[in-house]
Amino acid sequence: DGSTWGQLCKRLSPILLEIWPQAMNVCAVFLVTMAIFPGVVVHWLPLAASSFRNSKQLYGNILIGCFQVGDVLGRTMTGPLAKRIAPAKLWILVLLRFAFIPLFMLGQRSPGSSLLWGSDVGRMVLCTLFAISNGLAASLAMMFGPECCSVLEKREVAGMAMSAIMVTGIFAGTLLAFATQIGIPT
Repeated sequence: DGSTWGQLCKRLSPILLEIWPQAMNVCAVFLVTMAIFPGVVVHWLPLAASSFRNSKQLYGNILIGCFQVGDVLGRTMTGPLAKRIAPAKLWILVLLRFAFIPLFMLGQRSPGSSLLWGSDVGRMVLCTLFAISNGLAASLAMMFGPECCSVLEKREVAGMAMSAIMVTGIFAGTLLAFATQIGIPT
């Protein structure tokens, strides 16, 4: 029914106009995350000098564990840092996260070209920093979004809208993940 959609759009439009910067932040955070994790990370192979050269499965599990611990750490840091990071400045951290895409792809395509993505410790540090920024930026955006609403009663709807936009970022990142694997032999 067209009138129902019209009423819904009329009700949501003012809320979306207030939360759009944080909605774009959370969308971009998950777009970057899903573009390279876990898809690119699980294709990182231990180098010949690696302690994990004979245990690719363990190596992948450790990298995934670094992400999980880092993500929780980033979410935990949100409380104390929420007062220090202005909502209007969160986009800077979110934009900087896009640099992880080529770094992670180089770790898969040209691992020996840098100590950062070409060593076990470097990859673990890279994965942990990526995860901390994921947990921190996503949590801050999800907190800041509803707080942008000028009318207290609209914050619940804003939270639901933020969740829907987060899922959009996850979906878009999943599609982008296919592009990160172009040219990689299967």
